[in-house]
Amino acid sequence: MKVLFNSVSEFVHELERDPPPDHIVRTTRLRQQSGMGAIILVSVIATYINRLGQVVELRKFVGDDWGSNFESSQKTQELAEKVLGEVEQAAQRCSLEIRSGQLVDER
Repeated sequence: MKVLFNSVSEFVHELERDPPPDHIVRTTRLRQQSGMGAIILVSVIATYINRLGQVVELRKFVGDDWGSNFESSQKTQELAEKVLGEVEQAAQRCSLEIRSGQLVDER
C-alpha cells in the first residue's frame, strides 16, 4: 500500500508527524517525455517507508523542460530546487538523512 501526496506542505506535515523509523528519505527528479516532441515533463519525487511499512510518496509536477535556452525551463528547475529544499529542510528538522532515488512499492 502507498500513501500519495501531491501537496508539498501535506507531505512535509506527514513526514514531521510520523518520521520514518530508518531515518531515510529518498528524493529525485523524474523526467519523462511528454509525447509532444522534445518537451520533458519534470516532477519531484520524495519517498520514505513509514512505521506501518507503507511507502509514503510526494509526486509534485514542477513544469516542462523545453531546453536550456527557454525561460520556462529555468523556472521549472527553480521550482524543483524549491520543492527539494522544502523536503530537505523538513528532513533536517527531524534528524533524517536524504538519499537519492525513489522507493517503488511492487506489491
